[in-house]
Amino acid sequence: MTVVFSSSPFSSFVLDSSRHRVTVSPAGSMERSTKAKSGSSFFERVLKGLKSPFRRRRDEEVVEFSQSEMEDFEPGLLGASPPPPEASFEDVPEEKQRKRKTDRSRHPSPEPDHKDHEGESSVLPQEEPVISSDPEPESSGHYHPSDLELEDLAFECGYDYERLLGEGCYGSVFKAIHRADRSKKAAIKCITTYGVESYLEVDGEPRPVLAEVAMMLRLGTSCSSIIKLHDWMENDVGFILIMEVPDQSMTLQHYLDNCGSIDGGTASRFRHQLLDAVTHCFSHGIFHGDLHLENVLVSESSLDLKVIDFGCALAIEDEPFESSDYHGNEIFCPPEIDDQPTFFAEPAYVWCLAAMFEKIMKACETNEWCYIIRLCLARDPADRLRLDQM
Repeated sequence: MTVVFSSSPFSSFVLDSSRHRVTVSPAGSMERSTKAKSGSSFFERVLKGLKSPFRRRRDEEVVEFSQSEMEDFEPGLLGASPPPPEASFEDVPEEKQRKRKTDRSRHPSPEPDHKDHEGESSVLPQEEPVISSDPEPESSGHYHPSDLELEDLAFECGYDYERLLGEGCYGSVFKAIHRADRSKKAAIKCITTYGVESYLEVDGEPRPVLAEVAMMLRLGTSCSSIIKLHDWMENDVGFILIMEVPDQSMTLQHYLDNCGSIDGGTASRFRHQLLDAVTHCFSHGIFHGDLHLENVLVSESSLDLKVIDFGCALAIEDEPFESSDYHGNEIFCPPEIDDQPTFFAEPAYVWCLAAMFEKIMKACETNEWCYIIRLCLARDPADRLRLDQM
């Protein structure tokens, strides 16, 4: 083992433990002999060398150390093997570290494992930690209003603040009760804008509005499986959306995780409601962009589903979409987002639906939908079923 030290800005020496000698790099005519140096002088040079450890070595000459000086050196430093290098995210292949415009990197969806469903299905990619090689973006510290500010905001909308429901990158959602009619409740979403959001033209509006508002206005209120937008307004910091809030509701993910096992009738009901919601979106020219179990609410009493959160939605007339414009969930992400530079709405919808159906099928402990799910999770979008075939 060889240890390199620099004793000054102009010279350095190398300690070779196997032969008890030091290699000294001369600077100009400077030459040092260490045959008669004491242990104290040895450590003085070591300490000086540590102050500038990154100097470049030049021509080398060998000078012997005495045995006593070698014994004074700290035991174990010369003979110890360097520790093995720790695993790093840099070890991930470069092709799996594709940069995205979103605030996070996504772990690519692996090829589905089409094995027989004798036990637990493995058609879907397993939920594993997201691997990110990107530094934390500077814009990650988004502003979130305080409870007092939310109370003022609710009052401005004619409601009384009740409780916070959730927070995301660009806004907060809270539950509120109408002041004049206490039987009316709403989920109020306040979106802080930063000047980088998308805006779309809407019939009847004098100027473009926030894309999320435009998408929900386009969807209307005719589909019972999509959350309804009651009203909206714009203030000096962003947009306010007043939406329906189902009673005693939770996310579909939470419901499946805590309900144990569901019966076949409930599973089929969930499946048809999700398909109705996606078909309605597709027929109205909207790609949801972030369809997964956390963005679906289920009412405990009625088992009605509501698809929520159109903040990542895209207008289908703009397809093919750039894959970098996909900002949705990683686990339910169609593989073409990583495989291809562009993607289309319908096959991406089919993949997301099949991914959710697979989770519901597990909770129902049935293989009834296995064949359809396999066809919908084909890696090549051209090989998947269409929405009207599901």
